[in-house]
Amino acid sequence: MDDAGDGRLLLVAAGGGVPQCGQAAKFSGAKTCNATGVADVSSAHNQAAASTVGFIAGAALLGGGAYLYFMAPKAGNLTAGPTVGAGSAGLSLRGIW
Repeated sequence: MDDAGDGRLLLVAAGGGVPQCGQAAKFSGAKTCNATGVADVSSAHNQAAASTVGFIAGAALLGGGAYLYFMAPKAGNLTAGPTVGAGSAGLSLRGIW
């Protein structure tokens, strides 16, 4: 791998995020960005935003699933028994959660 690639990897790994067009130009030795560079930076920002939304949605769904799992009725809280009255008989089910 060349030195420019190592620098980009170090920048992202150090928390520098997605480099702007001017920052990316210093790695390649160019003085300005062309239209392709500007489009690449724009695409990277859009993908980063979509990734962030995906992680937040995933965390919210995971939290909701954990809540439903741990708050669900326990198996031992359901009881069944006979019901007898004047002229009638039946079965009653009772659940507590």
